[in-house]
Amino acid sequence: MGSLLQLIYETHPEVLNVDANGRPYVRCGAECGIGWYPLIIRTLDEIQDICKEKSVPYPKLEQVKEKFGALRIYINSGTDEIYDVLDKAEEESLFICEQSGLDGELYKKGYWVRTLNEKYAKKEGCVKCRTE
Repeated sequence: MGSLLQLIYETHPEVLNVDANGRPYVRCGAECGIGWYPLIIRTLDEIQDICKEKSVPYPKLEQVKEKFGALRIYINSGTDEIYDVLDKAEEESLFICEQSGLDGELYKKGYWVRTLNEKYAKKEGCVKCRTE
């Protein structure tokens, strides 16, 4: 089990699918840098609170990934309030380094865009997407 999947399993097992052998999984994968792990757990905490408060079923995770420099969390169903939480996490991720969890900005390398801090951007040969 990957480290992100393990962390989700330990903190929010209710959002995971379970295969015929009882092993937890996310249908399309759960991969991103460890800098976003705290944001993912905070997001799942908020979803859990909504589900308990509104007595709605927990959504199942379909995929967790980086896309266009932002965190994307896809679920199988949810209320408008739950989707608002996911939108908020996506927006917040644009200012958190995916690798370190420190303040980040959008950087690019070729056509690949990521949210990194300056240290990781230099290490990976990326340049800033925006200039102020």
